[in-house]
Amino acid sequence: MIYEMKLTTEDFEDIVLDRKHIEIRLYDHKRQGISIGDEIDFINLRSPLERVRVRVKSLLREDSFSDLLEKHELSEMTSRFTKFEDYLIKIYSRYTPEKEKKNGILGIEIELIDGNLNHSTMGAIAA
Repeated sequence: MIYEMKLTTEDFEDIVLDRKHIEIRLYDHKRQGISIGDEIDFINLRSPLERVRVRVKSLLREDSFSDLLEKHELSEMTSRFTKFEDYLIKIYSRYTPEKEKKNGILGIEIELIDGNLNHSTMGAIAA
């Protein structure tokens, strides 16, 4: 199955440049159907025509963002943060602790699918 997910430009570029290998989401009803081997088209929020396709390598189910971050290298999730605490602040600016507790967390380990960048994506990253 192929899913679509929107990303900030910074996270989108990290995936395109193969610097981000784990995408973190709430384990809500939209994510509960994802399986290993599925594909995800990530869409750049700022430029919706820019897309990159990845394959799901593994699913990392945790109760909290902290649990996930403690078990994996921060560099697998972001290139902009070097401190665990700073990255958690960013995460909690988007997701509430109530939603985290209600749904739990899903880390989606991903790999780029070779040759999948569209022309607008390649131009945006090269600029």
